[in-house]
Amino acid sequence: DYDMASGNDLIGTFKIPLAELTDRAEHRAWHPLGNDPDEVEGAEDRGWEVTADIGHVLLAVKWVHNPERLSPVDIPVDYSNPVFPDIGFVDDVERPPNELVLFLVKAWGLKVMDKNMFSKGGSSDPVVTFSLKEAGKISEKKSTVVKKNLNPVWKEHFAWQMEDEKRFTEILVVSMDDYDMASGNDFIGSFEVPLNELSDCVERRSWFTLIGEEEHAEVGSVLLAYKYVHNPEYAPFVEEEESEPEPEIPVELTPFEKRMQKCVEGGDGTSLNLSKLQLDAVPEAVNALTSLTAINFRGNLLSVIRDDLFTFTASVSSLNLSMNAFSVVPSSIPQLSHLMRLVLNDNQLSTLPIDLFAMPKLAELYVERNYLRDLPKGVSVALNMTKLMLAGNQLTFIPEEVAEMPSLKMFDVRDNPIHEGEMNVGVRKIYDSTVLHVSKSSRRGLVSRALTVRKLVEENRERQLRLFAEQEKAAKKQEKAEMLAASKKKR
Repeated sequence: DYDMASGNDLIGTFKIPLAELTDRAEHRAWHPLGNDPDEVEGAEDRGWEVTADIGHVLLAVKWVHNPERLSPVDIPVDYSNPVFPDIGFVDDVERPPNELVLFLVKAWGLKVMDKNMFSKGGSSDPVVTFSLKEAGKISEKKSTVVKKNLNPVWKEHFAWQMEDEKRFTEILVVSMDDYDMASGNDFIGSFEVPLNELSDCVERRSWFTLIGEEEHAEVGSVLLAYKYVHNPEYAPFVEEEESEPEPEIPVELTPFEKRMQKCVEGGDGTSLNLSKLQLDAVPEAVNALTSLTAINFRGNLLSVIRDDLFTFTASVSSLNLSMNAFSVVPSSIPQLSHLMRLVLNDNQLSTLPIDLFAMPKLAELYVERNYLRDLPKGVSVALNMTKLMLAGNQLTFIPEEVAEMPSLKMFDVRDNPIHEGEMNVGVRKIYDSTVLHVSKSSRRGLVSRALTVRKLVEENRERQLRLFAEQEKAAKKQEKAEMLAASKKKR
């Protein structure tokens, strides 16, 4: 009851259980007002008692999706703005990548480390440290310090030279501190970036969750863009010398013929690389390579595959069809009974056939950055699938069968508009059991390495304090000497 002079008087209260609104339907009902002392804080001090029939209130409520309330972390990552400048580096398949390039974009929702003394709130002075092995040693690179900002923007580039044999095993450790020149930096959080998926030289752009000192404590998010490139300054590429044709029969091989020749003569005829040749159909000459176990068609113009291709190459265990123009999965792929790894990234797929999941040996399926809206029913038939990578699609719902896939270890659905409220318990466990949707073992390793980084930060702080103390002592000694010299001069 409104009263400007003496203050408002409570008429009654009621509660609405929000768990009943998960169906996103409108709930319209009359709610009886009550004065139950157990429901109102401080009711006993005011002498309130349970009162019946003091009025009703008609409310209509429902859950809705308001995109304006989404944080940048919840919005699909935008790839339209290039972040890596054209500096002469190439990622041609003939030139193996030898450098990791990274672009630190921004962070969001950081933990307050410097609290205001006389008011609520506060800020932080974030600085980011990247740690990676380079030439056999740990190489650390630091960003600039952004003063008093919980949503800082950097837009800074970093690069590391990578040894060829290390590209698939190294892990980039990212740590963020609150900069403090006087007392030393304070640890905010850290995370790891596995680099084993970057061999295709395609840019990845993702939000990573910072994990604080306490396990599972999320203290903010960081947006990174990163990929492998070939830097000719590190290892200039030398074309393979070809035997000179005989003068009377000059022969100029096409790029496709060179790749075929390299497969047969340069190897054992089991691995064929036909990427980035602008092929709109698979040449029939491929049928002759009956011993193939790995085929790479990445970066062509393929939209269909001949039905008889895999009749001649039935032993294929790894197939890469990424960056083509497939709108449907070729119907001949399920014929590959030995296939263990299938890559369909960056195509135009809107559905997946259940036959893919029924393939007996398929362990890794990559369908990132397509237009998938749902998964087929019965995906639990994929008994041996360990990786299901579906980042960057339009999935809004994860079927219950995903929780029944017995061998699934990595399930990536980042950058999808998932309706988390509609997940069942089994799927929720899979969805929530990872940090950035990586395996549990990687998450435990992340926390362990974060504690190690914290220890190094503390040791560095102690060294800085000792240095400040020595500098202050030297300054006082110098000041005392100058005062003594000045007094002697006056005499």
